[in-house]
Amino acid sequence: MTLIGTINQTPIKELLRAIKSDKGYLYFDISVFSRSTNILIRSIDSPEPISPHTWNGYDFIIENDNTSKGYIIESLKKRLKSITDKSQLMIVKKAISIKLN
Repeated sequence: MTLIGTINQTPIKELLRAIKSDKGYLYFDISVFSRSTNILIRSIDSPEPISPHTWNGYDFIIENDNTSKGYIIESLKKRLKSITDKSQLMIVKKAISIKLN
């Protein structure tokens, strides 16, 4: 299944509204443990130039999502294997040990 197909299966109404709009791209600002990144996902087949008129950005937070928690923990475990700086190592170990409610 494609990413857009997966997003279409969500019960989150804000995501469904964004997918069903006439905009060509979805814009996400993803933040985990105070680190953030921006991503654009093309939601139409015909390419359009990226501009504020062609993307949808919604402000909402998904809380207590077990799938997201799983991805975060797996990402932290992978990062743990590649860290050489002891101060960073302790931060990541602590983040993994925190019970995400």
